[in-house]
Amino acid sequence: MELLSNNIFFSLLALVFFYPIFLFNSAFIKVTIFIYAYPVWLLSGLWLGIPSTRIIERVGMPYYSEYIDTGFIWAMVSYIAFLAAISNLRKKEISFDVLIIPPLFRLFLLGIFILFLFLAYPSAMGVGTIRFGSFGSLVVSLLTLLIVTGKNRNKFDYLNLTLGFVLIFIILRGERVDFILGLLTLYLVFKGTSYISLKKMFLSFFVLLLLGTVGGAIRAGESLSVENILTVLWYSVVNFGTAIDVVHVYMSAVWYFHEEPLTLKPVINVIASFIPLSSIGGVSSEYNIVWILREKITNVGGGLFYSVGAMSFGLLGAALSGYIYGMFFKFLFSLKGFYVSFFLAFFIMQFRLQWYGATYFGKVFFVLFILGSVFYVIRKAGFLKDKV
Repeated sequence: MELLSNNIFFSLLALVFFYPIFLFNSAFIKVTIFIYAYPVWLLSGLWLGIPSTRIIERVGMPYYSEYIDTGFIWAMVSYIAFLAAISNLRKKEISFDVLIIPPLFRLFLLGIFILFLFLAYPSAMGVGTIRFGSFGSLVVSLLTLLIVTGKNRNKFDYLNLTLGFVLIFIILRGERVDFILGLLTLYLVFKGTSYISLKKMFLSFFVLLLLGTVGGAIRAGESLSVENILTVLWYSVVNFGTAIDVVHVYMSAVWYFHEEPLTLKPVINVIASFIPLSSIGGVSSEYNIVWILREKITNVGGGLFYSVGAMSFGLLGAALSGYIYGMFFKFLFSLKGFYVSFFLAFFIMQFRLQWYGATYFGKVFFVLFILGSVFYVIRKAGFLKDKV
């Protein structure tokens, strides 16, 4: 009976955590809030005592069961700090400055994008068994440029249609993290507004969630029957089937803060990730939070981005992480002209950045800067102009 009441309360808490979505006009902000709120909601379920699954049950609970309350509170404070940072964006939308380039040059970009998909995601593209290859950051950067260089906004465009089919294909092949939001971004930019009605927002969520579920089932080799897809979909949403691994890393960071000596290496790792060619930045560095935690507790990688702050500074670190993330989001949201591509890349990577770590944006930021410099030279030569 107690478990039933906890499940009911857990469902009601979803209304509390996801309610801020309805306070903002821009679909970009709505989706970002949803991605931020979802793991916090999962943590509330652990806080209520709803049985955990997978790695949290098998590995995590013997370590951090006594810190579940603490972890939930820290995550909730981080979420509140993020909302406070972006609160003045409630009625604002981002303006799209589509960059007009010759169709042949955009076709060339599309060809390069598809080529690098083979290099970055070999198994998804059917050329090997390795899931992740190289040039993932370049793939995101090229995708962003393809989206902001549409020939005509609000008009039929064969290149946009082709790009959309390519994104759907790679999603259905199981690579969902960057491409689900890439597909949504393509749609919003094509519309010419970031406003989305309540009805269309829920329809978009459902379509993207369904695509992601089918893609995950294909990658796992599961049956594609309607019954199985609906079962996986339901399990993923309400039964800790999604984001559970990254919640485990976060709770491991909370445990580390209380049980192990203070370390600033994860913070240094995030900062260094924005310095080109830094040896201590990025996910492969020994300074990365994942490698530090693996010396103490098993994890599969990733981790909520505010895990770094929590691991180094506790509650203060989690709160500051949320506020800084919100301020960075607001800064990018205000950019104009070609520079809106930095915000779009940031948005496309929201699942990766929030659920796997802020270090991933460093390389994309650097690649976009290089490509932006090339576009600047082309614009000065008279082959490129802004169209507002």
